[in-house]
Amino acid sequence: MTIMSSSEKPEKTIIIGAGLAGLSCGYELSRLSLSAEIFELNDSVGGLSRTIWFNTDQGKFGFDFGGHRFLTREEDIEKFFFDVVGSENIETRQRSSRILMKGKYYDYPIKPFSALLKMPLWITVKAGFTYWYAFFRYFFTRRKGEDNFEDWVRNRFGSTLYNLFFYDYTKKTWGMEPRDISSVWASERIKTSNFFSIIKNSILKPDPESKIAMTLYKQFYYPSRGIQVLSNKMAKYIETNHNYIHTEKKLTKLMVERNKITEMIFNENETVTDFTTVVSSIPIPTLISTLGDHVPQDVQTAATRLKYRDLILVGFMLDKEEATSDSWIYFPEDQHIFVRVSEPSKYGGKMCPPGKTSIIAEITCNKGDKKWELSDPELIQLVQSQLMDLSFFSKEEIIDSFCLRINHAYPIFDINYEENIQLVRSYLSQLENLDLIGRTGTFQYLNMDLVLLHGISCGKKVAGASEDSSTQIGHEKKWVG
Repeated sequence: MTIMSSSEKPEKTIIIGAGLAGLSCGYELSRLSLSAEIFELNDSVGGLSRTIWFNTDQGKFGFDFGGHRFLTREEDIEKFFFDVVGSENIETRQRSSRILMKGKYYDYPIKPFSALLKMPLWITVKAGFTYWYAFFRYFFTRRKGEDNFEDWVRNRFGSTLYNLFFYDYTKKTWGMEPRDISSVWASERIKTSNFFSIIKNSILKPDPESKIAMTLYKQFYYPSRGIQVLSNKMAKYIETNHNYIHTEKKLTKLMVERNKITEMIFNENETVTDFTTVVSSIPIPTLISTLGDHVPQDVQTAATRLKYRDLILVGFMLDKEEATSDSWIYFPEDQHIFVRVSEPSKYGGKMCPPGKTSIIAEITCNKGDKKWELSDPELIQLVQSQLMDLSFFSKEEIIDSFCLRINHAYPIFDINYEENIQLVRSYLSQLENLDLIGRTGTFQYLNMDLVLLHGISCGKKVAGASEDSSTQIGHEKKWVG
């Protein structure tokens, strides 16, 4: 079976994956009146930025695939977001988040010196001593070779603050010892590493948002009916402009001749040949596997070593107006199976019926591990029991519940990831008509705005309107937040 385009445009781009990256690329190509087709594995668009809805006898409840929020320093991306979604469909929300440690709640992102005021004096003294010891040692020696997360954090915060605020959560979230995680993760995600900025932002007047890491922003934007509104609006624009989106299409093979992809096979027997450019947003190991024996053995091995963390979502629809005052709460200790709990109504005001609310718990895991192997009923019962113990709701307030499993949620920056990703990218760069975009497609931990920027930038590159630098987006200091 051969799929032929109904488009009469002479050149066409095939986009693999209809997440935010693929859709924004298709949107930009459509805006420039260029031909594009998107092939998506799932039965709907959005990727990780999807919203699922449940009908109950007390109304409809919406849940996003995890806790998202839109914030950016880029005026063009903010304008894009508002233009696509429509200002009438967007709410401005104030962030409120905490972390539960040793039975007490602390503001999150953690303000170490404020948090220490709530702890026993001996811990505060010890933390101060180890901080200053690490500070002066690092200041005078600038130690080399801090290639892992643990050394990077300990060198800047000291061993006590590291053990209190970083070790447990990092190990639980990524399923490995922090010493086995690349220091790149720490340097890109932990932005308050200067003592004087810590003091100022903890107990004095904080810096304006234009000068702090985006992870610390107090305000964010969000579609009132969930993040899939953004995905659906882009999809509608693409199809309105005579381009196409095909769902339930699994890429099974790519054929290469003279360093160009010449043929694509979906669902084992559906062949696509009429294209000039291929844009991939699917996981890199999956992409490499479709190229078969064309890929050198060392590249195949490197690709298999690129790992992604999987995610399980357990949600509850509740007969109460509010479950917590926070947008989301983090749980670093192993006594709770989940790492984060959020309340969808704190994001979008139309995610629940009037007078009702909902809770969603996020469980990071690896496919096939003990958490993943638990059945849906077992997971729901376990999470329900733990959330009830934390007083989020009572059994009588539960209207309904669900469990959802998500593959390839987060790229894992293990200690060897840079060596592996560079080898894979070097090989893929030889394919002249292939571009990589998005979080999973480039193996970068990107926020929503940078994913959109990836797609738009790639669309401009395909059109010849700009040079693409998508693999650098997210690693330059101005993009990190």
